[in-house]
Amino acid sequence: TTTLSGKVDKSGALWMNGGQLPIMNDGTFEQLAVLSEGANIFEFEFADLAGNHAKAWRNVTRDTLAPSIGIPESQGRSTNGTYTLRGTSDVGSIVAVNGKPVSLDASGAFAKNVELSYGMNTIVVESKDRAGNVAQKRLSVSYEPSQGTNWGAIGLMIGLLAIGLLVGMFFMKKMGPKPEPVPGEPEAPIE
Repeated sequence: TTTLSGKVDKSGALWMNGGQLPIMNDGTFEQLAVLSEGANIFEFEFADLAGNHAKAWRNVTRDTLAPSIGIPESQGRSTNGTYTLRGTSDVGSIVAVNGKPVSLDASGAFAKNVELSYGMNTIVVESKDRAGNVAQKRLSVSYEPSQGTNWGAIGLMIGLLAIGLLVGMFFMKKMGPKPEPVPGEPEAPIE
């Protein structure tokens, strides 16, 4: 329900949608109106004591329905750490994916790349309409890196092995081989 009120500046009679309304001595009126979901049109007609008529309309919209969100219901899976979420919502709604705003196109469609952590991830989509009604949906997406050869790790190990080999050869050349003791000569003490 809502209260419709106003003021007329002359004496006379006032009707709202065909029903007469009481007018106070100061010219004010007030009427409680039951609203149905969607657009509600109220027609006011005033007739002064001379018989002159005037009409006015007031449109009141009741919106208690949350906006729609269309996203895949099935669980997604990613092997590269990113999931592209595609969905739809009511045109004019404000949509966020995991708290970050997303733009809607003219038809209400959106797409957002979501970075994933290893294992199961929950993606939260929230849509808020102009009336403040909020809808929320959750989607579970699993991230499991693809099984295969990790060429990066293999390359790193080969590189480290080559560096170790070069460092070893450098010190071997710098320090040289230890001289072999000559038979019959005493070895010099190492200081």
